[in-house]
Amino acid sequence: MEECDVAKDILGRPVITAAELDAMTPAEREAVFEASVVTNLDDLSPAYVARLRANAAELIAERDAAASGGSARHAS
Repeated sequence: MEECDVAKDILGRPVITAAELDAMTPAEREAVFEASVVTNLDDLSPAYVARLRANAAELIAERDAAASGGSARHAS
């Protein structure tokens, strides 16, 4: 039998499928959800946090530009 790669989340944990969630009790689903919430950015890789911050900065710039009637996007 051939092994296949298991999908992993950003922290390297196996991704829980919809079928797996469907087979769980409500309490098990809640536990899986609670375990998936990251509250400390130090738990994430610095590269991933940098990407999150860059995306957030872009969204903020777009929001501010829209509020002022301008455009935040520019050619790179």
